Parts: sequence; structure tokens; C-alpha cells
Amino acid sequence: MDNILYHNPRCSKSRTAIDLLNESGISYSIKEYLKESMSLQELESIFKKLKISSPLDGMIRLKEFPETDFNTLSNKEIFEFIITNPVLLERPIFVTENTAVIGRPTEVLARFLAK
Repeated sequence: MDNILYHNPRCSKSRTAIDLLNESGISYSIKEYLKESMSLQELESIFKKLKISSPLDGMIRLKEFPETDFNTLSNKEIFEFIITNPVLLERPIFVTENTAVIGRPTEVLARFLAK
């Protein structure tokens, strides 16, 4: 499996993630998730690799939909909401075969790459 960076070119943190990955020499592909659709299976896989207890633990940008009470939704419902509203996904997310990391702040990604 190829390493994947879930990327939004308009996001400075996401652009910094590209710089960090290029400096590290790690091969990766870019998925512009706002342009390329995501599947439920893909989001579930990212979630598992992030090793967080809930998508609300940093995987989504709650401020994008302040009127939505995500605490009342199941993980599947949150992932379905992300599929129809990809702006909700936090970025950047770097995914490898066995793990994933949210690169916000970018120092988190830098530490991950240094391992």
C-alpha cells in the first residue's frame, strides 16, 4: 500500500506537510479529498489507523458545522456526513499501511516522520 497524504492545497498546514514529507524522502501520493470522493471503508480505515476513540477526537473540523450536534451521531453517521461534506475532515492526514497521523499542528507530523 502506498502512503497517502489527505491534502487540501488551500491549507497552509497541508502544504507544510508536503514539505516535511519531501524532506523526509518518504514516498507518498496525494489525495485531494475535496475533489476526490472518499468511501465509508476508506474513512473507517483511517479512523482505525489513527487509534482514537472517536472521530470527534480530532478527525473532524467541528467548526465547519457548528449547528450540528455530532455527539448524537454514530461513527458511521459521522463518516457518512464527511462523505457528503468532505470539508469536515481535518487535514492534513498522513496514512501509512499500519498507522495514520493528523498533521495539525505540523510538529506532530514532524515527530511521526522522525521515528
